[in-house]
Amino acid sequence: MVRAPFVRRLFIGRKTVVITAIGLTVVFGAGFVAFAATNPVTAGQSSSSASSTGGTDDTGGNAINAIPPGPIPGGSAPGAGGFNAVSCVSSTFCVLVGADLSGKGIVSLTSDGASQSQSISLPSGTPTLRSVSCSSDTACIAAGANDVLSTSDAGQVWNSHVLDSPGLDLQTASCPSVSLCLVTGTSTQLVGGSSSADPGLPVARGEIYVSSDGGTTWAEASIPPQVTSVSSVACPSTTTCVAVGSSLLVSTDGGTTWQVVDVNGGFQNLTSISCSSSTTCVAVGPNPEGATTPTLGAGAVETTDGGATFSQLSMPTSTPTLSNISCSSALCVASGNDTSATNPVTLVSSTDGGTNWGPTSAPSGLAAVAGLSCWGSSSCTAVGSTTTGSATTTWSPSGGWGALSSSTP
Repeated sequence: MVRAPFVRRLFIGRKTVVITAIGLTVVFGAGFVAFAATNPVTAGQSSSSASSTGGTDDTGGNAINAIPPGPIPGGSAPGAGGFNAVSCVSSTFCVLVGADLSGKGIVSLTSDGASQSQSISLPSGTPTLRSVSCSSDTACIAAGANDVLSTSDAGQVWNSHVLDSPGLDLQTASCPSVSLCLVTGTSTQLVGGSSSADPGLPVARGEIYVSSDGGTTWAEASIPPQVTSVSSVACPSTTTCVAVGSSLLVSTDGGTTWQVVDVNGGFQNLTSISCSSSTTCVAVGPNPEGATTPTLGAGAVETTDGGATFSQLSMPTSTPTLSNISCSSALCVASGNDTSATNPVTLVSSTDGGTNWGPTSAPSGLAAVAGLSCWGSSSCTAVGSTTTGSATTTWSPSGGWGALSSSTP
């Protein structure tokens, strides 16, 4: 299937760049902006995998623009309800988040790792929820737009905490402990406009917020100004955290301050990160060259020393779309989506903490994976969609993926 081209203007310092693309990636030479997208972008709409990467601006830092994310493939979309993310702490407690047909945020609880069992009432005005993280079977946070919800009673009652950043689009949440939680995203401001007819061009920056009381109060972290997007964060301990997006970031003070770090072998845009131990974390992201060479593997990096150093990681062939990863103990699963492919879902797994990977067959009927959550040492849950609606399924190394369970947001 050929995708229609899209055109988007970006403001880079004093420069305007016009992007026209079909498919996955556009790259501009020296001082480049690389832009990944799995769907056409039209006015007022953006792709969930769109972001900037690499490159330099006039001051020598990373390019200062990014397109904020839109609907998550396999999750909710305008006029279509769905689940965008899942967090499981055991086989009897998982939290699913997303949005209903109108775009209002939703939360559902499961007691068997897959089937929807209980829909929860949320505060009025809850936006589409894109991420969820549970540190125990009682404490969780969920995030979307500039709103963070928290619960301390196993998901029965959720409280809203609106962050003071109106243009923020929160993309991920992570709670390494009951008290310490982080959320990340991208905010967008219009720059250079002269009137309502010419509002200006979007300029994006990455943002990270930290809570030390389980999600009740939040403070903005200090990150380098050249970071244009932060798409995922994970903490192997309560002091060390790693975030990915337009740059690779490390914090050694529980997420309060961050530094850009280098990767042995080079760095490309990464979209998801997860840690399998206190020393090992793996991040993945779509391979920009996969649009023309689908036999390539996805981009991936690994740290085995708690974030002190990072190196490139080899992923299986024919996995260029991998964009989501979840690890628990030695078990890791990563997923990617390509709606134009004969087999639209790519799944790979690792049983050694993320160092070695192999292909995993997707369950029949699964059209896209929106979110993953692995728990214990032998199970993972995926939320996504079939051709007829939302679905959940569980996986284990010995039994593979189970039958799809239909779930109606």
